[in-house]
Amino acid sequence: MTKIKLISHNDLDGVSPALLGRLAFSDDNFDYSTVSIGRINDTVTHFIEEENDGDTALYITDISVNEEVAEKLNELVKKGQQITLIDHHISALPLAEKYDWVHVIAEDENGKKTAATSLFYDYLVRRNMLQKTALLDEYVELVRLFDTWDWFHENNLKAKRLNHLYYLIPHEEFKETILETLRESYHTENQEFTFTDKHEILLEAEEKKIEKYKMKF
Repeated sequence: MTKIKLISHNDLDGVSPALLGRLAFSDDNFDYSTVSIGRINDTVTHFIEEENDGDTALYITDISVNEEVAEKLNELVKKGQQITLIDHHISALPLAEKYDWVHVIAEDENGKKTAATSLFYDYLVRRNMLQKTALLDEYVELVRLFDTWDWFHENNLKAKRLNHLYYLIPHEEFKETILETLRESYHTENQEFTFTDKHEILLEAEEKKIEKYKMKF
């Protein structure tokens, strides 16, 4: 069984592809890392030089590498290894113009801004690696809304609260809670994404604290 490695950004739109990967692939053969922009080149280089077995399918999402690292990855592609970089930042367009394993889409065919999460979701669904659900659709859209700031124009406060929760609680708790919710969408008729009672209380308390702080000024 081919091993799968995902390296992504460490914000909400970077972590969410990792959650989709855990849905799509077995935990036995799927591994992921989330890193800051400043660490991406070192992280990918470490994978190439220290971890790569030549057969692992590597995905990089929501973040791009420099030209030097891209060339090293391209050498692996020439040897037959599967490398896929999926990003929505226009800063990665020069790589997409040079390498066919780099996919950069800032807007879809309808002019809607994309996010790494929505692009990776579409990628997995199109290849029958992941089955869509209404709840998954909503979660992916919430992440996209926040990351593109479309939430502000559409006044979608749930998207804002989702990102708020990501930074309010420990990241492992966030990932495991969200993953459980996404998995349950395959076994329940309730297809609306909701926060747990515990997290709802935390969010409300934090929102009151912020509102109280704003009133002072």
